[in-house]
Amino acid sequence: MKVGIVTINGNENYGNVLQNYAVQEVLKEVGAEAETILNRTQYGHCTDSGEKINKLTPSYIKKYVTSQLNYKYNIKNSNQGLLKAVRFYRAHKDEIEKVKEKRREKFIAFKDEYIVHAEEVLDINKKWTSQQVDKYSYFVSGSDQVWNPIYPSTSSINFLQFAPKEKRITISPSFGINKIPKELQDDYGKWIASIPYLSVREEQGAKIIKELSGKRAKVLCDPTMAVPQNKWIEIEKKPEFLKNFNYILTYFLGDKNKEYELFINKIAKEEQLEIINLFDIADIRAYATSPQEFLYLIHHAKLVCTDSFHGAVFSIMMNTSFITFARNEMGDSMESRMQTLLSTFGLENRDYRKVNSEDVFKVDFTHISHILQVRREEMLSFLREAMNKKVQKESSANDVEIEQLIYDSKDKCCGCSACAMACPKQCITMVADKEGFLYPQIDQELCIHCNKCQQVCPVRKEENNVNDNVSCYAAYSLEEDIRKKSSSGGVFSELAQEVISTGGVVYGAGFSEEFKVEHKSACSEKQLENLRGSKYVQSEMGSTYREIKEKLNQGIFVYFSGTPCQVKGLHTYLNKEYDNLITQDIICHGVPSPLVWEKYIDKYSELQEVKFRDKRFGWHYFSMYIKSKKGTYRKRLDEDFYERLFLDNTTLRPICYDCPVKRSGSGADITLADCWGSDKLCKEIQDTDRGLSLVLIHTKQGKYLWKKLIENQCIRTERLAAEKALSSQSALIESAPCNPRRKVFFESLQKSGFAKLEKSWYGDSVIRRIKRKEIYYKTKLLFMIKVKDKMGKNK
Repeated sequence: MKVGIVTINGNENYGNVLQNYAVQEVLKEVGAEAETILNRTQYGHCTDSGEKINKLTPSYIKKYVTSQLNYKYNIKNSNQGLLKAVRFYRAHKDEIEKVKEKRREKFIAFKDEYIVHAEEVLDINKKWTSQQVDKYSYFVSGSDQVWNPIYPSTSSINFLQFAPKEKRITISPSFGINKIPKELQDDYGKWIASIPYLSVREEQGAKIIKELSGKRAKVLCDPTMAVPQNKWIEIEKKPEFLKNFNYILTYFLGDKNKEYELFINKIAKEEQLEIINLFDIADIRAYATSPQEFLYLIHHAKLVCTDSFHGAVFSIMMNTSFITFARNEMGDSMESRMQTLLSTFGLENRDYRKVNSEDVFKVDFTHISHILQVRREEMLSFLREAMNKKVQKESSANDVEIEQLIYDSKDKCCGCSACAMACPKQCITMVADKEGFLYPQIDQELCIHCNKCQQVCPVRKEENNVNDNVSCYAAYSLEEDIRKKSSSGGVFSELAQEVISTGGVVYGAGFSEEFKVEHKSACSEKQLENLRGSKYVQSEMGSTYREIKEKLNQGIFVYFSGTPCQVKGLHTYLNKEYDNLITQDIICHGVPSPLVWEKYIDKYSELQEVKFRDKRFGWHYFSMYIKSKKGTYRKRLDEDFYERLFLDNTTLRPICYDCPVKRSGSGADITLADCWGSDKLCKEIQDTDRGLSLVLIHTKQGKYLWKKLIENQCIRTERLAAEKALSSQSALIESAPCNPRRKVFFESLQKSGFAKLEKSWYGDSVIRRIKRKEIYYKTKLLFMIKVKDKMGKNK
């Protein structure tokens, strides 16, 4: 199997040539004979979109000259001034050209020794023949900034448009910038949409792909991270100029400004370290460093200071202390890939704006090898699948059986169980996957292919259920005990009690005897206690929809509370309007894994009580509270491991990161949420940190039940301006972004176990824990002062 690599070539950039080598080595591991096809295109379609008049200003001229000196001659001039930099170039022109040629020769020697090149070349002006294309089983685009529109070599070739669709694969390409210029968006969208096997290097890149083409791309690591450390060490080489091993290595592709210089010089002076400037022509001894010597210098440095993605990558690979710096190119932020990299390894504090002086040389690399192994296997699996799986014709949604839909892409299933309950042959079973989420499994021998499962799937129902005519209220229960035991203001309990008092039944998420979260019914106030309070676990629906349908047909009034997808699932399952049904959803952050919850509570024997949002420290700063035979446990939301995983989007169901129900609406009669920001929304009700509910009324049935509560005088309520209230609730329409470390977490959970992860995942230092406590008490104090001032004004 022969594979052609299409990447950036023809320049002397360490990251570029080393990732080219890495792609070649990774492809070899999956059984491919790989060679790089040189791309001679100089398209030049996108540079700077500024108006001509703006380019005549002194600031732009200075910026342009600075950029040219940096990128053409690698003079980092901010610390010495523009005129001095120009004079330096003129005074050393011959020497600069000589050392640049020496550097060029070293890069050519590396490519000749380590990278296999094809005889053919690519050119935008010369179409490849079928004979040329047929020599290759696949073509791979990537990695590095092969899709950066600023680069003159970027064209349709980089998107493999010269090759048949079924031969196109991408391996961690990067856009390099956060946004594609408007004039290129149509072309980029069309080219990307035509690639069947899409991966990308950064989360921001996946977002761009989704926006431009509607397709999802798998976020993979940079290929250099998929090559084992020992292989890089094998090819490293000590530079001849290196005599002193006590050095800081600086590697800046962008402008190393005065602020950066002062920061680095201070560290060097305090620690008595020499500074080696790797990519600065002013430090001429190191300028002609080869790729092999680059690896050696990073490996043996006391500290690496860099704005380069690959500078940070190889620091991590070599377990060398490092600090990253922000980089911009002519106004375009280059930070997205660095942010993805640091967050993947939990090293966000290595940003120079965040690093503490005492932690400059202290980097915890103990967890790195495991993450690298996981990401490496992820890349190899992606390539094996892409190269072994035949491209099938794209089917319309109606032609895709639900089981195929689910297992091809699990982010198409919300786990509501409507399909299982609607099946006339009962041949669908909800089965947990390795992450603990339930998915439908079909017994094909019993299946009669009636498509009932597809008809009731809420994800496939795309009709708009969003009601623009919404009435908004802030409210809380006047029964202090109910308010205290509730997650917010106790409104759910008051609504549910009203239904129960008239002989109705309430369905909501409650605990089983083993403290699993399941949907349960309540016909009394005592049973209702189990449904009160938030449960940050996806609830198992069981036969809930079927039971509700039976009760509705018997004329019993039913109140159903659930997540938006569960509410929509009930409506699609019933496929009929009922006057004796009230549905209530929530403004949902996403549903965490039942498996993670099960692992979390394993350490407690004989559980007696659980509160995900205990109010001992207040409503704003809620806590996890657990009571067991051995005693009680209580930790605030930013200290408890389970709560932190939930709030930083690590343990959510895949579909939650792009929730389709947020776009279409659930069809609920009532929506409940926390009324955050009430000091700006409310004129009458004061936030006393005991809990306040936001209530959205969507339908006549919802208004009827709400009116009953007001008449019963069991709640305190205030009507809010709808537009203002809704604008304060971003989660109403926006999905939670996926944590870049999510996949690593679940794979680590399988290999290492929950107890080990709980000790090491966040790697909190004592200083960070102290700072969190300081932030909490400052926030609490400011809040109480604000409440006191407001109460004083109202007297």
